[in-house]
Amino acid sequence: MKAVAGPELMPLRPIIGWTLVVCIAVAMAPWLSGGQEPLALLLSTGAVLLGGLIAWRQPVVRRLAPGPLMWAYGAFVAWGGLSLWWSANRYSTMVWLIMFVLAGVIFRLAYIAVGEEHGRQRLVQAYLASAAVFALYGVWLYFTSDYDRFTSTFYWANPAAAYLIPAILVSLDGLRSPGRARWYWLALTAFFGAAFVLADSRAATLVLLLVTVLYLLVQKLKKRDWITLLFGVLSVIILSNASVQLRQIINPGAQTTAPGSRFAEAASGESKSGSDRLQYLVSAGSMWFEHPAGGVGAGTYGDVHPRYQGGVVSAATSAHNFYVQTLAELGIVGVMLLAWMLLALLLGSLRGLIRRPRGGIPIALGLLAILLHSGLDIDARYPAIVLLAAVLAGVLYAQGREVRARASWSLPALATLLLIPVIGLYQSATWAHLASVSQSDNDYALAADQYGQAHSAILYNPDVLNAEGINLYSQALGAGGGERKGLADLALERARRAQSEDPADAQHKQLEGRVQQLQGDMAGAEQSFKEAMRRDPYNHPEYALDLANLQANQGRLDEALATANAMLAQYPDEVIANRSNDQMLRPALANLWALAGNIYLTRGDITGAGRSVGRALTIYPKSLRGRALKYQVDLQRSR
Repeated sequence: MKAVAGPELMPLRPIIGWTLVVCIAVAMAPWLSGGQEPLALLLSTGAVLLGGLIAWRQPVVRRLAPGPLMWAYGAFVAWGGLSLWWSANRYSTMVWLIMFVLAGVIFRLAYIAVGEEHGRQRLVQAYLASAAVFALYGVWLYFTSDYDRFTSTFYWANPAAAYLIPAILVSLDGLRSPGRARWYWLALTAFFGAAFVLADSRAATLVLLLVTVLYLLVQKLKKRDWITLLFGVLSVIILSNASVQLRQIINPGAQTTAPGSRFAEAASGESKSGSDRLQYLVSAGSMWFEHPAGGVGAGTYGDVHPRYQGGVVSAATSAHNFYVQTLAELGIVGVMLLAWMLLALLLGSLRGLIRRPRGGIPIALGLLAILLHSGLDIDARYPAIVLLAAVLAGVLYAQGREVRARASWSLPALATLLLIPVIGLYQSATWAHLASVSQSDNDYALAADQYGQAHSAILYNPDVLNAEGINLYSQALGAGGGERKGLADLALERARRAQSEDPADAQHKQLEGRVQQLQGDMAGAEQSFKEAMRRDPYNHPEYALDLANLQANQGRLDEALATANAMLAQYPDEVIANRSNDQMLRPALANLWALAGNIYLTRGDITGAGRSVGRALTIYPKSLRGRALKYQVDLQRSR
């Protein structure tokens, strides 16, 4: 292969350049739409495969030769792959690997696209278009939903704000444009800025202020530019406050807060966000302390966090700091490799800014903002933000010597290799969805068979093994004789197999305990329920409910009451309200209160039983156990 120096030689046809940009945009789009993860992975991988094939078939493109960044990235991903040997959940690690390899392929596609004439402009336009659609939907949600902050399709305000920061910086830079174009950029600045303000994200606001100050320091502005900038800031303030007033008119029943009010909460000490984040970091530190070299496995923080959780209010699937989370997941080796990769990216981006300064400063600051905010919130949990960072990095990065040559076959080969586990994961998710429908129709036999198909794929979530076991257990409850024994034995095998693949997840132990109880092994069942609570002592009241029921059925009422009360004490009203997305929480708590009330009633404590039934029906009015207890309490009181 003969390399040709000079990025201007033999440019691709515009249609090819635009096609590469469209492939990158399509790869990112599913993650913005809130689609299911396996389907989004399938669409993204298919899009980058198409882009890789197109680039590979071109006679000459801007080629990324081996260098410090590629070696650092390869070492980081390889270490993540090596963590499969000690990972707490290999499925989570595989998903982590797929996402980071996908980000690397998108970086290379962006690097190729920018090597063509107008390539940087095309990619920036595609991002701005996605940000505009994202912001429009977010504003519509802000006006019509009950939540008082801008969230868009992420349904979390802080990462939604982070996604808009590069768009704000690019729009601010556009205010320096001559003529009528200045008005176009002013409108975009006002729109993106107002949406950002409505998100009311403290960390994102501080990051935006920092990078904006850096922009003003490094960019020479004329007097007219300063006037336009001031007018843009005023437009953001006016538009955001007008949006708040309009929300009160359109949706008068919804709670509405003034932009910036969360800063006042933090200043007055009313906000718990800082203390919660500290707990997440402490948990991550504990994970690393126990596994200093290699961590608990790439992508597994959320799997093992319940064991390190400090209290019921500090549940989390992310450390809210990508760098500390990497330390917990990949140990000191992983953090050192990540630092090497970021340093190589920084040097390459500075080189790219020097070579192509036009329009590069806002992009560089946008990338810096994402990297900074990833240390303050859950950005790394959102593939849309991870992939956006990869695109911006590909737009900026430059090597010491620019090379134009035939693209390597490794790019489409890597995308093809990604498709193998991705297709398996999609097949598994499809079977699991069909099984959940069958389960909701109470067809447990069909659901068990479909969940069995779900874990026959190359890559699957161990939860489908547990789900198959649950449906086998449900069938065993209604069977008798040898059929019951066969179904129970198979359910127990599925529970233990799920534990072997995901040992940190307590739900597998809960299923094991239920099956053991059905088989008459009460001592084994009790140990399984206690182990489930040891692995996850805060987040699932149903574990305590199973244990307390077993103790009560054996006549150990004091132990049963102690088990129930210990869990109930962790769930005051404010905690229950905060867990509004957990559909199983209220029924489980109501049943625990009803169990405690029945024990009080057995002992003749009508007052205690009445208090318990009141809590049960307040938490979950549909509780059958609560209603039954209320009937008994009312009957006792009428005598």
